[in-house]
Amino acid sequence: MWVEKFPALGHNPGMSQNSLRGFQHIFTAAAGLAVIGLPHGARADDNPPTPAPAADKTNYNLFNATPPDQFRPLANDADDGVTDPTTVDAGHVELQGSLLDYYHYSTSRGAVNYSAEQYAWSPRVTVGLFNNVDLFIHPSFQVASYTYSGAYNASRSNNGYEGINVGAKINLWGNDDGMTALAVAPFVSIPNDDGGTVLGGADISFAVRLPDQFYLKFMSDPFAFNNNDTDYFGIENDMSLHKTFGDNLDTYAYLDTTWESSSNPWYGYAGFGVGYEITSNLELFAGIGFGLTSNSYDYNPRLGLAWRF
Repeated sequence: MWVEKFPALGHNPGMSQNSLRGFQHIFTAAAGLAVIGLPHGARADDNPPTPAPAADKTNYNLFNATPPDQFRPLANDADDGVTDPTTVDAGHVELQGSLLDYYHYSTSRGAVNYSAEQYAWSPRVTVGLFNNVDLFIHPSFQVASYTYSGAYNASRSNNGYEGINVGAKINLWGNDDGMTALAVAPFVSIPNDDGGTVLGGADISFAVRLPDQFYLKFMSDPFAFNNNDTDYFGIENDMSLHKTFGDNLDTYAYLDTTWESSSNPWYGYAGFGVGYEITSNLELFAGIGFGLTSNSYDYNPRLGLAWRF
């Protein structure tokens, strides 16, 4: 769920809780539409039929796998970075992540110019344990370079393994049907020997299934992290809106805001992308994100997939 932030370069005085208040109004208005939602993956028309009750899948588990004809729609968290509240079907595995994930950042302070480049690889492997519980393993790797020029010239790099998150997602309702869905996904992090990594947290994710093949996701993630032997607290709040066209094409836009109890507390990102389902178990996606605050990355193109088997 996280990618290591670039070295902090100062808080943007223009970014405050008030400047994000407009996003809160969007959240409130969108959540109010839940009363007219349709199941995720359903194809809406002018007079949609009443959906049939979902099949009873409570008897399926890791050793008694869900039959393919009872699969729920493929969920993808890697495209928009917002955790989906639905779980991987019991007895099956889902692999998702970016094949290309590039971050660029540049700024100037006085006579010094600073730039950073990062290639990140954070695959997530998820195993369905029960109908409403899955287990995920989320390692993180990067190749990064940092360059200073102008008044003085210097460079450094930070490459290799960054740590691994391990956790479980528990769906509380709406896994297979209903207008809304809610899940909690606590996790712990096993870091490498360097500082600046997340220690643990919990993704709280909520989704609203809307008419005309719209799908709205919200996520809140309180977490603890360590930087240079100092522990901090943070909270990430994300939202995304998806619109499906036909049977295969998904388009989406997202907003990501993160607050940390450090000297540079606010990070903000927004972006958009598309996904294409080659089969019901394989989706390719491509997207791009942009930073909204001075200490956020400038842009982040990415390309990846979600594959269930």
